[in-house]
Amino acid sequence: MSQLGNFLIVLVVLTKFVYKPIIKLLEDRRKKIDEAEKKAGEIEARRAALSEEEKNILARAKEKAEKEKGAILAEGESDKAKMIEKAKAQSSLEAERQLVVLHEEQEKLRGQITEEILAKLSDRLEKKLAPKKGFGGEGISALFYDKDGKEKSTPKN
Repeated sequence: MSQLGNFLIVLVVLTKFVYKPIIKLLEDRRKKIDEAEKKAGEIEARRAALSEEEKNILARAKEKAEKEKGAILAEGESDKAKMIEKAKAQSSLEAERQLVVLHEEQEKLRGQITEEILAKLSDRLEKKLAPKKGFGGEGISALFYDKDGKEKSTPKN
């Protein structure tokens, strides 16, 4: 019996001082684990919500960027067309100016060539007609120039 009494005393002491604190410690750990799992679930739910919101924000940003890109490209095309028209107008004006300059130079060269041809023709005629009578020894130049070397006016019909 004394062994039974000792056993009961040890059982009561162990239950009160060892078993109950260990059970309490295990229950506290279980509560902390449950709370941690609950918080992890909440964090996962928040992460999923934030991920969905992030996707929405990215989609709106891409849409906005596409619209702006389209507007910028359209503006660029418009500016390009304006620049091309302006360049065409400027080149057309420059071509017209160059054409006028070329015509002026052409007329100037025609005048010079005509003068040279007439001068050579006049020289040849003078050489051929100089010894002939009727020109007073002055040749054909007497028909066109007076005694002072000035050009005679020619009658117009």
